[in-house]
Amino acid sequence: VELDDDRKVVLRGPVDEFDAGAGTVTVLGVTVGTDNDTEFEDAADRPISRGEFFDVIAAGDEVKMEEEDDDATTIEVADEMELES
Repeated sequence: VELDDDRKVVLRGPVDEFDAGAGTVTVLGVTVGTDNDTEFEDAADRPISRGEFFDVIAAGDEVKMEEEDDDATTIEVADEMELES
């Protein structure tokens, strides 16, 4: 987990588990949710739908999740989720 200069919290790592129905992804033991505003990208940085994201994701895949929040120190609901591999 890192906090960048733009007040963005970034979590990057391998997927431990995920729940497509709940819209959650767990990375490094941290479970992060999604909502209707979450943007998803494939490994080529192309926008994809939430359904497409959860159709292709698998345990062990490398993902990056971001949340922009001035007061955040961890991610609760991602603004962006992208496949890294």
